[in-house]
Amino acid sequence: MAYYMYISIQEEDRIAIFSMTSKTGKLKHQGDAELKGRPAPMAIDPDRKYLFAGRRKADDYGMTSFSIDRKNGGLTPIGSIPLQGDPVHISTDKTGKFLLSAYYYQKTAAVHSIGEDG
Repeated sequence: MAYYMYISIQEEDRIAIFSMTSKTGKLKHQGDAELKGRPAPMAIDPDRKYLFAGRRKADDYGMTSFSIDRKNGGLTPIGSIPLQGDPVHISTDKTGKFLLSAYYYQKTAAVHSIGEDG
């Protein structure tokens, strides 16, 4: 069984996708998902169907959702929403129905509902 790891590479506007074998722990670069806007904080829903990535570029604060291909770990963009500022932490709740985001500079937090399709 393969496990997948996602690493946001802000300065290159991409999310690197790695697979890891459960027997050896060896990592293999599977590819990248492009995401303009300096992707940074990420969260995966409890069912591991969707990945959410915060965008931290000053003129493009937002959140983008991706579907996760369970066969190869690939990411397919679903949609984006604008945010009130630069997200530093994001997380889903236990049910996967809500995405929580926190902002240092804006000194606030927000809750976003997650649709059935991510």
